[in-house]
Amino acid sequence: MPNPVLGFPLGQNQSFPCGRNLCLSRHLPSNHPRVPRAPGTRINCTLTDTCLFPLQPLRLPPASTKVSLSVVPHVLEMREKGVVERATGRVFLSRLFTVPKEDQGKTRLVMDLSKLNKFVKTLRFRMVSVAQVHIVLRKGDWLASLDLKDAYWHVPIHPRFRRFLAFQVRTEMFQFTRLPFGLSLAPRVFTKLVRVVASRLAEAGVPTLMYLDDWLLHAPSKEQVANNVRVARGVLEEMGFLLNIPKSSLTPTRKLCWLGIEWDSLSATLSLAPDNARRTLRHVRQAHFSRTFSRRQWESLLGSLNFAAPAMPLGRLKHRRLTREVNLHLSPAHRDLPRQVSPSLHRLLRPWLRPGALRQRVPWVFPPSGITVATDASDVGWGYQSCLGHQRCGGWKEEERLLHINARELMVAKEWLNRHPQFARIGVRFDMDNVAAVQCLQKQGTARSEILLSLSEQIFAIAAKRCIHLSARYVPGRENDWADALSRFRGTSVEWQLRPLVFESLCLRYGTPEVDLFASPSTALLPLFLTFSSRTEAGGPDAFTEDWNRWGHLYLFPPPATSVLLKAILKLRTFRGRVLLIAPLWPAQPWFGELSRWCPHPLQLGSACLSSTLSAPLQASLKLHAWSFYGESSAKGSLRRQWTRC
Repeated sequence: MPNPVLGFPLGQNQSFPCGRNLCLSRHLPSNHPRVPRAPGTRINCTLTDTCLFPLQPLRLPPASTKVSLSVVPHVLEMREKGVVERATGRVFLSRLFTVPKEDQGKTRLVMDLSKLNKFVKTLRFRMVSVAQVHIVLRKGDWLASLDLKDAYWHVPIHPRFRRFLAFQVRTEMFQFTRLPFGLSLAPRVFTKLVRVVASRLAEAGVPTLMYLDDWLLHAPSKEQVANNVRVARGVLEEMGFLLNIPKSSLTPTRKLCWLGIEWDSLSATLSLAPDNARRTLRHVRQAHFSRTFSRRQWESLLGSLNFAAPAMPLGRLKHRRLTREVNLHLSPAHRDLPRQVSPSLHRLLRPWLRPGALRQRVPWVFPPSGITVATDASDVGWGYQSCLGHQRCGGWKEEERLLHINARELMVAKEWLNRHPQFARIGVRFDMDNVAAVQCLQKQGTARSEILLSLSEQIFAIAAKRCIHLSARYVPGRENDWADALSRFRGTSVEWQLRPLVFESLCLRYGTPEVDLFASPSTALLPLFLTFSSRTEAGGPDAFTEDWNRWGHLYLFPPPATSVLLKAILKLRTFRGRVLLIAPLWPAQPWFGELSRWCPHPLQLGSACLSSTLSAPLQASLKLHAWSFYGESSAKGSLRRQWTRC
């Protein structure tokens, strides 16, 4: 039976989840019968009921009286809530201490589980990012937020594993009965738990964006957000969650602070929240006006600036340059040793100190990618071709030929920008077969390479001067567009379409569309089709670069990837005709709430509806549905949604 906390089966002679050898001599007493006599000998550890973890209390350095006294009120509060209990027997001890909060006189409890985290297997998972919020929120949306109280404490710990979450206060030992902060797998466990709640809300027509215990509700009207708040509160309270009312924003508004960022839907801009801006500015001033600064202090400052970077024009690019300079001048070997602040670091801190620099407003609605440019670089030369027919090629100079191929790929993008100064206030997407170059354009440079960072600074300086929004997409050199567009099935050759009989039955039910978007010559179900690439032999320009309002009835079967579906939903907001969309029933995804509002009752398709090279289990897992509706901007769509609300 899978363990609810560690996420793997527990039984006799189970392999330890880390899948590595453990040096036990530094954790167990030297006279322990299971510790090898040879110092430093490494043995394989197996997890059984009599576990080889250090169950004898570790000897911790004596805590000061001040720290111990500050911990006591927190421990008493946790005991009253049933979060901790007295520990008996052998336990794994971790350090418990407090740090001051911004509120004067208050402290925050911290448990140092870094030693335990070395033995816990953590799995990757996705959380809501600022980029996803950009796509989901629309200009003029009404907003509200919910904050869960004691978020992690809603998750119980299995009694068998509580002994690994123990701490000592004075002479007494306690252990957590609820999920504590600081455990490496805690964010994943809690996120997977609340996704069930988010799915239930989405099915009820309440779109939510959740980041652990901070939830954002959004809708086009004030009344709809108010109703969504009532529904969400009812569902959360029914499921046993506690709400932190003082930290929640229950009244619908168009300007809201969420995740430390101030979101203004009237102007479709974001900025750093005032409190965070003041805190970050104080941190920058401390570094700028200090003669010496340790590596640890620089890392703390870089963390603050990394959080503030998305809310500042080209903030990530400036942050990467500062990070590179810190890494060049300060070795991580002696993190607490004060070092002299170099003139170059002083210079790089000045942009963050300018009046209002940390309170600038950055738009979150960017112009669509009106131009797609396919670029390529080789040892022989370079070339590019845009969707508008611009084509050029050339050779390398002797000094350019010596550069790494990653740098030469970026030089082609810079070449296109320099040769076409007529384009401004537009979105430009570069299709490249070089991962490093794509990452530099998507993430505003890199701190690992001086030449790549320098070229990124030059490219973004040109783009900023002409108000061009840059993006990039990886397109492999081989002729296999779909396999790499479908990130879910990366590394496999996938071609799919609805079975012709299924498509014909949908046409009889909803009418025959005029154009097949996201198709290829071998999968197109209509005479007119567009593709998910910029190759002209695949049927024409990229579907995302075309004006969909040229047609009155669209058929969409995009790749079932969150990023692609989000872009399709964003494009459909301005469409004025009818839509037949084939998409999975994934309520936890950020695009599902808006799609459910457009079409509350989609038609479920059978597991055998596809003609594909995908395996049958993968086809069944997609849970494909047919969504037929009128576009957001169409008169029929607006009228029908008003009837639905009535």
